[in-house]
Formats: sequence, structure tokens, C-alpha cells
Amino acid sequence: MDRASQMREGRDSAATLKTKLSTLRSKLPEQSIIVLEGKDDVPVFEVWSKRVSEDFSWEPFVSKGKRNSIALYRLLKRDETGLSDSVFFILDHDYDGGYELAANVDAYVLPGYSIENFVASGEGLEFFMKTTLGLHSAPEFRTLAMDFFNTNLEIYCKHLLEPCAILWAARKSGVKGVEAKDAVIDYFEFSSAGIKLKEDSSLSELIAFEGVIDEDEVEKGRVALAGPDLSIWVRGKYVLSFFEKCCQVLHKDINDHSPLVFPAHSKSKLEVGSTSMARLAGAVKLPTGFREAIVSWKAKN
Repeated sequence: MDRASQMREGRDSAATLKTKLSTLRSKLPEQSIIVLEGKDDVPVFEVWSKRVSEDFSWEPFVSKGKRNSIALYRLLKRDETGLSDSVFFILDHDYDGGYELAANVDAYVLPGYSIENFVASGEGLEFFMKTTLGLHSAPEFRTLAMDFFNTNLEIYCKHLLEPCAILWAARKSGVKGVEAKDAVIDYFEFSSAGIKLKEDSSLSELIAFEGVIDEDEVEKGRVALAGPDLSIWVRGKYVLSFFEKCCQVLHKDINDHSPLVFPAHSKSKLEVGSTSMARLAGAVKLPTGFREAIVSWKAKN
């Protein structure tokens, strides 16, 4: 590990995070604090928590990763100064542990891979079509587009089951150097005609790790992830990539004079931020258990 990596690891260690949390608490002695894994989570959970309770006030504390959140949680459990009072944790489920925290009233673990899986959903697409595509008064158009979305999302996720099963096994096995490439949509051809894997694409390239994983572990991953709700267990960034690309495809199709998905041409403008998670968060279903967690935490404040 190089010097810069060592310094970064030191800054983000549980002890350092605890010190930062203590500093924040001294500035906001009465405020509820929610520990989140990343800064991109903050605006989504702000929107979601306000949907549950407009007057539940809280301050975000970003841990920079699930491992850091779990380490901080465990450190606070041993703290006897009261620092953990009104400090709550929200964690992605993903594939790498920490699920035992879901049994604790001061922690909420998403019932799917990550927030991207819940935002990049049919409800999110419905909102995109009503606003960006201007189809608020065209339910028949939206139905056709939703069929297109669901059909191609299923195809896409089935292709990604194998690399995600490998990622699942790698996380569970504890092998080193696990890395998942983000540019997954580049491996596919996606147009108004539908989605298909490019002929020269090998999705095995998406997941890298050091050493060897037992095939039995990969099979366990296939079994754990497969099912009717596969889209909430495929890696979240992959689902979000599909969603964003699908919105682009639908926008291009409806603006085409000979559309394939839509029955007629219409003009619309694809604005920057139209598929941002914070914008879509107000339109999608709240993850199971989130409302109950916020109500419980509000009562403790």
C-alpha cells in the first residue's frame, strides 16, 4: 500500500470517524444524525425522509463506504459517553456483509442492492415520461414505453446474473482486489429495437479479483440472486446505467419521425439532470421498512 493510500485509510478509519462525529455532535447537540455510506446518498434520503415526516430534522454524516459505516457502528456500540444517542445508520445491502445490523432499531439496511435499484424503477420511468417527455396526458404512450422498459430490463438483468453471481461469491469468499467495472452498458447494443449483448462482448471482464473462487460459491450466488426481483439484486450502478440509457433511447424514439416504441412522433428536450436520482426519488416507492425506520427514529429524538 502506498503512502497516499495509507493516509486515506487512516483518515477514514473508525477512530477518525468517531472523532469527526464527536465534533459534529458538539456543534449539533440535539440533532439526529444519520450515517450514510456516500455523499450521493444524501439527497435521495433527504427526499425519502421528508415523504415520511416533514418535521423530522437530521444531519447527514458520510462515512465513505460500507466498511467504514459498520466499523463506526461497532465502535459506537462500545462507547459509554452517550455519543451514539440519536445516531442512526443507513446501509446498502449489496453483497458484502453487515446484514446483522438490520436487526438493530438504530440501523436500516436496504432490502435490495443499493438506492440505485429503487430509484431506477418503473415509477422513476413513469415520472420521466410525464415530465421530460411530456406524456402526462398520454397513458397509452406510457404503457407501451413501460412494456419496452420491463422487457429489456429483464433481458439485461439475465445477462448480468452471471457476473453479479461472481461478484457475490467474491465478496462472500473474501478474496482480495475485488473490482467491478462500471461501464457495463458499453457491452450492449440498445436502441428502439431493443437491447442485445454485443457479439464481441464478454461480461466476465466486468468483475476482477485476485486468486480463485470455488465454483460452488458462484452457484450459491446464482441461486441467491435469481428470481422475479432480480432487478433489485443486480449491482445498483448497472441498473442505473440501464435506466439512463433507456430514457435516452425513449427520448430519441419519440422525437424520431418514424418511432418504433411510440405510436406517434412528439418533440421533447432531454435536459441535464432529468434522470438524476434526487429528482426521481420523490416519484418512486419507498423501500420496504424505510417508513417504519424514520418513524421510529423520529420518536427517539
